[in-house]
Amino acid sequence: MTTLQGLLKPEYVLQPKRFWRRLLGRTSRPSTDGNYSLGLPWGVSLQVRRLDEICRTIDLLGVYDLVVTEAIWRLVRPGDTTLDVGANVGYMTLAMSARLARGGRVFSFEPHPELFGELARNAATARERFAGVAVRVLREALSDSSGTVGLLIPDGFEDNRGLASLGDAGEGITVIARRLDEYSDEIGPDVALMKIDVEGHEYAALRGASSMLTRGTIRHVVMEDHRAYPNEVSELLESHGYDIFSLERAPLGPRLGNPRRPRRSGWEAPSLLATLRTTEAVEAFRVPGWRALGA
Repeated sequence: MTTLQGLLKPEYVLQPKRFWRRLLGRTSRPSTDGNYSLGLPWGVSLQVRRLDEICRTIDLLGVYDLVVTEAIWRLVRPGDTTLDVGANVGYMTLAMSARLARGGRVFSFEPHPELFGELARNAATARERFAGVAVRVLREALSDSSGTVGLLIPDGFEDNRGLASLGDAGEGITVIARRLDEYSDEIGPDVALMKIDVEGHEYAALRGASSMLTRGTIRHVVMEDHRAYPNEVSELLESHGYDIFSLERAPLGPRLGNPRRPRRSGWEAPSLLATLRTTEAVEAFRVPGWRALGA
């Protein structure tokens, strides 16, 4: 990507203040307590302890992974229930809360103790700013069995706190794992959207939701997936009646694509949409623009 292309991103074009901050090289500074407050487009700020790779992106652009954020805006309505699996510090939880705005529920799962602390703080902000939205945070991983597992912390984690992955018990940090099906009664019969990003553990996490998938509880699943399509995750979802699309960034807005088609972007994480409501999803992405940015 050229410098000009980078500056013509919709995050800058539709948020001119971000454009000038980028040109002037301005970044956020920590407050007196050492934390950073990163403004988001929805009248709320993300509170974080450090500017790692993810948070630096939010500081520059105001959003992280615009295509996934946009999917939330197009597929979720006030009153819905959403799931944020692998919530990290809570950016997507805040995005879901902002989209629900007047009412709805968000369930957020994050096993890493440091990240969970920041997630809990941002969830409290969401409850205060969007008073009609119930946000529940759980310091747990989702898997295909319940118990304790190891959370592996790789080299480079301090600069990208989205890299931790689940391993065997006794490895890394010991965390609690649960099956999503254990929460089915509390979550209810209708989930508008589940965002899942768990660093390669998606298959096990979805196996742990087999009853909910069989009943068609979850309408849309948005997930990061670096592997070629088809794979065990897409096949599992398709066996439960989901259609799979790639989530793609186009000049005039997001679009749904063929997951078999080679990716054009080397700098944006590859994401897929699995949907039980194909007509609804296609219609939601038909209109150009970036609604998450107000356009």
